[in-house]
Amino acid sequence: VEDFEKDNDLIILPVHLGANESDAVGKRVIYDSAHLIRKDCHRKGSISCYSFYPTKNMTTGEGGMICTDNKKFAEWAVKARHHGRGKAIGSADVEFISSKYNNTDIAAAIGLTQLKRIDWFNKRRDAHVKLYNKLLGGKWNGNHLYMIRVKNRDKFMKLMAKAGIGASIHFHPVHKMTAYKTAYDFVKLPVTDKVTQEIVSLPLFPSLTEEQIKFICKKVKETKLLI
Repeated sequence: VEDFEKDNDLIILPVHLGANESDAVGKRVIYDSAHLIRKDCHRKGSISCYSFYPTKNMTTGEGGMICTDNKKFAEWAVKARHHGRGKAIGSADVEFISSKYNNTDIAAAIGLTQLKRIDWFNKRRDAHVKLYNKLLGGKWNGNHLYMIRVKNRDKFMKLMAKAGIGASIHFHPVHKMTAYKTAYDFVKLPVTDKVTQEIVSLPLFPSLTEEQIKFICKKVKETKLLI
């Protein structure tokens, strides 16, 4: 897109990890906002990419959305989502090679209904994070994932499973994955390697109850593995 190709300046791609908002700002910023969606979360002049995967804060079953107030980028994105063509179907010329990314009508209908409830979803998630922080002494701000760090993660995960708690692991380091580790075997990221062996995501979803969170925190503390 012209505004992002006219010079050699870097494009910044910050990630709102777990819905913890990135501080990066500027006209050449493209946010990975898969985890963060709430009113007024879009920053003027930027591009934000949202995910509507089933586990996200709102869903259409699959798919996503791009938001921008950059007119040139918006015009390009409308064409890019439909084979590089304009809005007209059939007679429209293919201006550049692209694929088909537009959502189905059924998925869009689900999304509109979800969007009406997004304030309630976020209100519930925010309350859950506040309670987790209070009970576990944390300072987490995001409301998509609630992540903690533990010693001996394998043992911790087994204890959580035994207690009937669906804890998860987010995320695995990319430079250690089969598709990348050969090409990037020279990469040394000791902090990443350490942290990705310690992080665990505790259950976090709107219908979670206060009693369930108290039970989870009680079991977490009983492990004596919390860092």
